[in-house]
Amino acid sequence: ILPFFPEIQITVVDYYGHVVKRKNKATTVVATATSGSCLYRPDVCFDSSGEQKSSQSLSGKTVQEISGLVGYTNFSGLGIRGWPGNHSIIFEVIGIPPLKRSVNVEDCAEGTFLQIHGSGGTCTACPAGWSKNSTGIHSCSICHAGKFCLEASVWPTSCERGTFGPRPGLRECNECESGYFQNLVAQTTCIPCPKGYSQNSSRQVSCNECKRGTEGRSMAAIMCFDCREGSYQPDFGKDSCIVCPKGYAQNNISSHYCDSCLPGKYSSTTASKNCEVCED
Repeated sequence: ILPFFPEIQITVVDYYGHVVKRKNKATTVVATATSGSCLYRPDVCFDSSGEQKSSQSLSGKTVQEISGLVGYTNFSGLGIRGWPGNHSIIFEVIGIPPLKRSVNVEDCAEGTFLQIHGSGGTCTACPAGWSKNSTGIHSCSICHAGKFCLEASVWPTSCERGTFGPRPGLRECNECESGYFQNLVAQTTCIPCPKGYSQNSSRQVSCNECKRGTEGRSMAAIMCFDCREGSYQPDFGKDSCIVCPKGYAQNNISSHYCDSCLPGKYSSTTASKNCEVCED
């Protein structure tokens, strides 16, 4: 329904190509539109018997007067309200054969749809969270979970690794929080770090093994904990520390071994921090 550009100018000329001017008498020009071939909606162009219907309409001022001394008039703001397809616009002056011109109403491109405004409409970009990968006036499709769509998207974009799309219609994907990761694309959730692992940054594709001398007590941990005094952990990626057995002790944290009690010393319980001196 946007106005024709450049705007249409009508001039009446005689057989010899001279501009017709009639002093003190105006000439009326009437513009109309008729249907040609309508895409998608043949019913608005042809009736049940196959006869063509004059169903397309014009926007703007459709009747103009040619001043007698000027000899021409401009149809400023004139546009066509029509379904995508080929139609005709006709300009008529009494006593003169009508002037007929073909007008092509373009289809809505990929990433756009027909937004209706009153009796007409314009092709409008799909909003963020929606996409459309074909031409046509039909509506856009909502982006599936695990993907996102910017404005005027033709295809949805998969969420990258380290991100996720929890629901349909997203304009951007969410980052995996600390303690979580995602190593695949187009996912709807993040994965919690298992016990024995941790992750203290967001948007990550993996978790870090707990080092020797530490433990990962719970899932979705953002840090591993040091083994306390009287315990140790010799391996990586473990969810708990091991208490020092009898005869051993450890008075430091983050240890990956226990010290055996030296001759003359002992520890009679597990998880000892220090060995005791044997009495005489």
